[in-house]
Amino acid sequence: MLFSLTKPLLDPVQLNCYSRQRSFYNTVFSQSCLYFFPATGLTLKSIFRFQEKDKKMPLERGCVQIYTGNGKGKTTASLGLALRAAGRGLKVCVFQFIKGGGPYGEHLIAERLAPLLTIIQTGRPGWVNTKDISADRQVAQEALVQARSLLISGQYDLLVLDEIIGALGFGLVDLEQVLELIALKPNQVELVLTGRNAPEKLIEAADLVTEMREIKHYFKAGIPARTGIEM
Repeated sequence: MLFSLTKPLLDPVQLNCYSRQRSFYNTVFSQSCLYFFPATGLTLKSIFRFQEKDKKMPLERGCVQIYTGNGKGKTTASLGLALRAAGRGLKVCVFQFIKGGGPYGEHLIAERLAPLLTIIQTGRPGWVNTKDISADRQVAQEALVQARSLLISGQYDLLVLDEIIGALGFGLVDLEQVLELIALKPNQVELVLTGRNAPEKLIEAADLVTEMREIKHYFKAGIPARTGIEM
């Protein structure tokens, strides 16, 4: 997590004392680094230099990515991208459709990485009621309004709409609504959509499409979802 230092308002006497203290703590910290990491030669100054080097640079151009297919890894891939972006100081929001359960591992780590990483869950507890989707559709439509607002605000450099394609497949959101989101995307925002069975029109509108194809899955061998791996 990035942090910053602010200069206190000090008079000359205080400033001289502050400078001596800062020099002392810099020496102690540097010696500690050399003790614990002798091969690195790290000093406080060099650590701040690394931090300065990795400060956020806005994206010159944000693209649209789709992770689809019947294999495991769509949400996992988007979370990996989110972690990488946050590591570079980009502000990231993972907005989850039809995921009212949990908490999952990603929600727990997001608390530690705030404000660089935000995860918003939407959806009713349990799975979609395929016999009567009216309640699920209402929740998804309200979520869509919120997601649209976050997208056009430009507040986040990376916005992941996790399982929005799944919501589309269940009839909870419409294809025209998802295409509208892509059209409204600000130029410097990266937009990621995940979920099975991405329709052709959505694929045509994206800059990158990756299909996760199941070749072999341990679920079929009776291995259940595991904490820290699937949830």
